[in-house]
Amino acid sequence: MNLGELRALARNRLQDTVTPYGWRNSDLNSFINTAVVEATERSRLIFDSSTPAVTQISVTPFVADYQLHPSVQSIVRARADTGQVDAQGNPIYTTVIPGSRTDLSVIGFTPRDNMYTNYSLHYWRDYEGIHLAPIPEKATTLLLEVYRAPLDTEKLVLDTDIPPIPDRLHRYLVHWVLYEAYSVNDADLSDPTKALKELAQFERHFSNRASAKLERMMQEGKGGKAAYSRPFGG
Repeated sequence: MNLGELRALARNRLQDTVTPYGWRNSDLNSFINTAVVEATERSRLIFDSSTPAVTQISVTPFVADYQLHPSVQSIVRARADTGQVDAQGNPIYTTVIPGSRTDLSVIGFTPRDNMYTNYSLHYWRDYEGIHLAPIPEKATTLLLEVYRAPLDTEKLVLDTDIPPIPDRLHRYLVHWVLYEAYSVNDADLSDPTKALKELAQFERHFSNRASAKLERMMQEGKGGKAAYSRPFGG
């Protein structure tokens, strides 16, 4: 479904199909775009491994902390360019291992029983970005596979624009639109009971929103092992 079709479906459900409308087109369009963001936040619907601005980070020697693109919701996989090539001339990448801040921020820790070999590169993330351990000694490029929110270029503006999530889920976005529509600060349009029912339907399809605390725990990781503090690539 495209933006125009979603708005028409929302108006039909709202019984607001005759002008003058109770809800403006611009408001419903805004609600629809918010619905897409909410759906991706709750269900991780947009996988990306190919948008350079989102999935590539240039690593500078002796710099451990890097900003992630603001659209990134979770990291599925991270790799680093080793600067080497295989027999066919293809770049060789090494996996960057996820861990937690508690483990990877330990300075001077020497793993027991050769827990890590070849000084593998590790990372942990938080709201500030991604942090590497040990500190990289050589320049490289991180290649990420992520779930993300819609980009600014994917915002629905024209009636022919299509949400960047699976087609089969488009119609369920309307539940969020109705939730917002019934929550407006207008005595003639507001209906808290209907709003809560629509929110429940949206959450049935896309799940509840994680709390800030749970989101932080998922970002920073739990458990794991500590990494070398010796610079990677040294």
